[in-house]
Amino acid sequence: MGSTAWQPPPSLFQRRESAGACDLWKAICIDHEIQNVVRLQLEALWRHYRPYATEHFYHEFPRDTQARFWEMYLAVALLRRGVTLKRLPDDSPDIGFLAASGTSVWIEAAAPGPGQAGLPDSVDDFPFHPDAPVEALCVPELPILLRLMHAIYEKRKQRCRQLRSGVIQRHQPFVIAVNAGGIPAARFPTSLPWIVKSLFPIGDLTATFDCTTSAFVGAGWSTRVAVPKANGREISTTLFTQPRSRGVSAVLYSAVHPGSLLRDEALECGLDFVLVHNPYAAFPLPDDVLPDAEHWIARPDGDGFLTLTRRQRQH
Repeated sequence: MGSTAWQPPPSLFQRRESAGACDLWKAICIDHEIQNVVRLQLEALWRHYRPYATEHFYHEFPRDTQARFWEMYLAVALLRRGVTLKRLPDDSPDIGFLAASGTSVWIEAAAPGPGQAGLPDSVDDFPFHPDAPVEALCVPELPILLRLMHAIYEKRKQRCRQLRSGVIQRHQPFVIAVNAGGIPAARFPTSLPWIVKSLFPIGDLTATFDCTTSAFVGAGWSTRVAVPKANGREISTTLFTQPRSRGVSAVLYSAVHPGSLLRDEALECGLDFVLVHNPYAAFPLPDDVLPDAEHWIARPDGDGFLTLTRRQRQH
């Protein structure tokens, strides 16, 4: 991530006005007590990440703030867990490091947005009016899943390009780190993480009742093997149930965004991580990587199905 000709500035925000700055950057730069706290937290992250930042990263931060923030947050979370990051050029994956086993691990970070407002398959934001009456709204689940699945698809293609160019090797674990913080509707807590539903054919939570006695029988999850797009095309949700996904070791997920930094105490990066392991990975992620994340692990049950279990965070 470093360069001999360019030295990262000590401050992320003390710079000339950036052409093409996104709305999120402009909002963070407003002189207000809330934004002031966020900027202080971002500067603290920058002090840790700065030795690994490229010139491209620095100049792109105002233009694509959520994506660059996610990359920095992820790197700092690893650094604070004792991981030694590699300094990489711009044509490499976003993050690379050696696991305790000596294996090189590569991470590509993606931060999909909600899409262009008004277009099919974009994620509508929730209208907010302080004086409006309280009403129940449905979270747009299917568009959220489509945005996450598209991000994963694009990073799988990027891995193929990096393999062809020799930047990474086929035998090295490869992780896609997806951040949904740029999709406001995806920040709401759910009983099952969005990313799990993007990788396995899991639909809605269902309840079963006895038709005769009306007694509750049990609860479970319906099956959903694809998500329909507005044009009628269906996008599969079965990536981690098929051997064709073997090049991806795991998918890391978080919905963190700069607004999450609104706190006075030091930020503990990574406590929100969800790590979904690929049961068909040719080269699985070593067990010592992010032990304090929420791990989702799928194993064959012997009947042609997979049993998906959650491993609680280890503190």
